[in-house]
Amino acid sequence: MISLDGTYRLEQVATLDKKPDNRGVNEIEIKDNQSYYTDNYGCKWRTSFTFEDDSHVKMVAVADQSDINLDNALAGASGHTTGEAVTYETLLKLSQKGEQVHLSGEIGIGDKIVLITLHKIN
Repeated sequence: MISLDGTYRLEQVATLDKKPDNRGVNEIEIKDNQSYYTDNYGCKWRTSFTFEDDSHVKMVAVADQSDINLDNALAGASGHTTGEAVTYETLLKLSQKGEQVHLSGEIGIGDKIVLITLHKIN
């Protein structure tokens, strides 16, 4: 298996309105298949990446919303916003050519489907 360690450009687009949905985060650092960052709303993200096979990576992202304004809260599985921690899971397609690594997939956030793309930039 390849190493996912490195810096990635993060792109998230909501499919309903086609608007970027990065919450102010454009790059993330993955180290030892983990990523930790805080978005512009104060939500603390802890994300793990696990290889399912040679072409798929399971992503589990936990959003700790305990320090954010409820106006900026994310929706949980029920589709309603909450100030509590929310977990999102998806299976990302892994593509690699040389040093280039690309992960892509979609995730349900409340009533939205968000397309996620990660491009390794170093």
